[in-house]
Amino acid sequence: LTHNTNYTYTVYAANGNGDQTSSVSDSKYTLANAPGTISAAVGSSATTLILTLSANSNPTNTNVVIYSSSASQYVNSTTKELTGTSSSYDTFANWGTVTVNGLTPNTSYQFLSVAKNGANVLTASSTASTALYTLAATPISFSTVVDSSSQITTSWGANSNPAGTEFYAEVVGDSSKNSGWITGTSYAFSGLTQGTNYSFRVKARNGDGVATDWLTSSTATTQSPSGGGAAATPAAPVVAPVVSSDVGVPQALQQ
Repeated sequence: LTHNTNYTYTVYAANGNGDQTSSVSDSKYTLANAPGTISAAVGSSATTLILTLSANSNPTNTNVVIYSSSASQYVNSTTKELTGTSSSYDTFANWGTVTVNGLTPNTSYQFLSVAKNGANVLTASSTASTALYTLAATPISFSTVVDSSSQITTSWGANSNPAGTEFYAEVVGDSSKNSGWITGTSYAFSGLTQGTNYSFRVKARNGDGVATDWLTSSTATTQSPSGGGAAATPAAPVVAPVVSSDVGVPQALQQ
């Protein structure tokens, strides 16, 4: 028989002469199959994941609920956010390919599903999907502070990325000057050339190693040797007057 399908059966009795009694009929649904494993993919933003359900031979009108086993929350069948309840069922056909939104950037999620037949008998849950991180959010509010003639400190905002998110900053045009992957939101670039313009850029990456776009800073200039501005004009040399050794010596003593 077909999974989650309503079948009607009729029962009657007959004697040896073939005389039949009145019949009795009833209808029952077959059980639904446990859904297949959900396939997850990153969405177009840092707050979405795309889920593809597996009906596993169930008819497309079979009702199914989606649950995030990592967040301990149900997917709302209307808003597609993690605000649903255990009664947030919809059919495989209506779920379609589900874009779950309102998630936290750079966070690992897993999902599973449970189906029920037309008589509301639940199946076992599907196997949980492979853990997948949402994308990290691109950093924001990049700023620079000129510390000296050889150092500039850069800072940026995490932009809703959770603690532990890694960031990478570098000098534009000289990638050898970089922070490496760090979890802080500032980095001091030292060993710079005095009186020189520098631009910097920063990106983030999620737990699966997928990096964001770059965020670039405005130009900052290291201090000149005098600490900024034009170099000081050297003082004019002082010329001492020459005094003759004969000045003021009596004529009689000069011989």
